[in-house]
Amino acid sequence: MERTGVTEEYAELFFRFMLHGSFYVNKTLKWEKNDTWYDFQKLLSAFLDAWINEISKKQEG
Repeated sequence: MERTGVTEEYAELFFRFMLHGSFYVNKTLKWEKNDTWYDFQKLLSAFLDAWINEISKKQEG
């Protein structure tokens, strides 16, 4: 919330979105932490960081 400036309500919705998406990805990969899983985690981390940075910019004005 501090980094993005979103309300607690939106932060909770983003959390639920990410949680359910993570569950589906892990289920698709049969809960195995293999090379695909690790590669995807790196890509996902970059995606989420860019997403949060963009939200932060929009909240600033």
